[in-house]
Amino acid sequence: MLSIVSDPAGDVVHIHGDLAGLEVLERAVAQLKEIVAAGGCQDSHLFSASWGGSELTETMLEQEHSAGWTQVNHIKLFGWTQDWSARHGLSSDAP
Repeated sequence: MLSIVSDPAGDVVHIHGDLAGLEVLERAVAQLKEIVAAGGCQDSHLFSASWGGSELTETMLEQEHSAGWTQVNHIKLFGWTQDWSARHGLSSDAP
């Protein structure tokens, strides 16, 4: 289970994961980390079943549902080198 939901304003994101789901997320980040460490830039996608994937589940807590939270069906992770992030105007202030 890897379920990601956002509040109605899109300001807050909750990530719910069991061991298998957290391992999916960890692998995606680790792969990007290796590419960036080698000087490359890459992106990675995680999708829910309704968006043609199998990485994200489509569940949320009842209180999130009642409060109008939105299910996230597509996560796109980007791995940037410092050079490329600077070229695209992305800040490297934290961390």
